[in-house]
Amino acid sequence: MILTLALKNRIRLSKFMGRMGFENNFLNYSVKNFCKLYPNGLNIPKINSQLNQKNSEDIVKEIYENKINPDSNNISENPTLDLPKSKYSRILKDLMQLTKFKLCILNSVVAISTYGLNSTDLHQLTDFFLFFNGTMCIAMASQVLNQITEKYEDSQMKRTCGRPLPKQRISDKTAFKIFGGLWLMSTAMYSLTCPHAILFANLILVLYNMAYTPQKKYSNLSMHLGAVVGALPALLGNFAATGVLFEENGVLLSLYVFAWQYVHFYGILYNNKEDYKKAGFKFISNDDSKIKFAYLQMLCAMVLMMYCVYKLYVGKSKIFGPINLVLFSVFFIKSLIPVMKFIKSPQKYAKPIIIKSYAPFMIVLFSYIISAFYNRKDLRDKKVIIKANIQI
Repeated sequence: MILTLALKNRIRLSKFMGRMGFENNFLNYSVKNFCKLYPNGLNIPKINSQLNQKNSEDIVKEIYENKINPDSNNISENPTLDLPKSKYSRILKDLMQLTKFKLCILNSVVAISTYGLNSTDLHQLTDFFLFFNGTMCIAMASQVLNQITEKYEDSQMKRTCGRPLPKQRISDKTAFKIFGGLWLMSTAMYSLTCPHAILFANLILVLYNMAYTPQKKYSNLSMHLGAVVGALPALLGNFAATGVLFEENGVLLSLYVFAWQYVHFYGILYNNKEDYKKAGFKFISNDDSKIKFAYLQMLCAMVLMMYCVYKLYVGKSKIFGPINLVLFSVFFIKSLIPVMKFIKSPQKYAKPIIIKSYAPFMIVLFSYIISAFYNRKDLRDKKVIIKANIQI
């Protein structure tokens, strides 16, 4: 049966075996022999994440009954995701989705950049490790709590319906345990290196989940709240290192992140306009007459970003040198082009806005990280000189 099916639907059996996880020995044997006969393989679609709980025979049956089109590589025709190769990779993938691991890394890098820039010779590498991981843990805890709160809304949207909570691959009870574990780990790590920052870090968590998240269902004010909350990790790094909340370089990075979120999120918003509307979120994209207002906000955000970079270039710390400035200018102009054209066709230029917004942001962030590295190097050199003078 499997050989006939493979010939009929042109299945790429070399991938088929790895992804299906056949439990039946006869099927295994048949497929192995078929692969020897046809080493180049045949065609197979990506398998829907909804089939994670089904065995190989159920999947074969659905392909055979044309519930999945094996001739199509189009994800819109087969709304699918790659099926992980093992139980453990599936669990890992679900945990990364639940915690929004990549986003949390970005938040933590923002925080550690200002922490490193303002650190003193009293700060050791262990302090950096504990602060970074403590920030990661509380950021992930915040995302888990957010997904528990928005479980129903996520199930209504194409871009989020495959997440582990809507698909019940992870239960609410388990998610709460993960949230509690991450929060406790964060508190423990902060206690060891910067206990004064615990309250501020938890304030970010509360604002994100108790102000930004609920407000999304009522008005576009949530966008502005979200931009403020997203900009706070830069100030967290300042505060953890020095106990001072507002320091020039930290404030400039915070302002840059604040402005960047308007451009980036409006790109996401208009690229998934119908999805957000279907979920019941009250965003500016629901009203086409307000497109000019969204466009104006993005232009103002771009101006604010340019101002921040200018201040970094002329400031005493010299975070931005000539090379950084040239690189930033090139990629910033590229990111500005789709923003300028956004008013003509919002949905056409929304995705280019998302993609091109990252490069200038990464240049700013890496400039901070490099400056933090040189700051540590200068501190070490001064310490060596002081020790040498004492010995003399």
